[in-house]
Amino acid sequence: MRTTISVSLSRPEIQQVKKLVKQRGFSTTSSYIRYLLNEDDVDIIQEKELLRLSHSTDTLYRTGKLIRASSLADLAP
Repeated sequence: MRTTISVSLSRPEIQQVKKLVKQRGFSTTSSYIRYLLNEDDVDIIQEKELLRLSHSTDTLYRTGKLIRASSLADLAP
């Protein structure tokens, strides 16, 4: 059984949703929203986390703490 919910959006937000529904190939806004809800449940790395890891790796590289390996075999003791 499905239930209807109401969401309050500004005109530009509504236009953006309609545009994304069309661009992503969804037949309805509801199917797009269901897709977004399912994707939100997936463990996706967030932009802030990706930037943090990138900065951390950059620091390791600059301090010479990274190993340049041609393959995983180069990492074996």
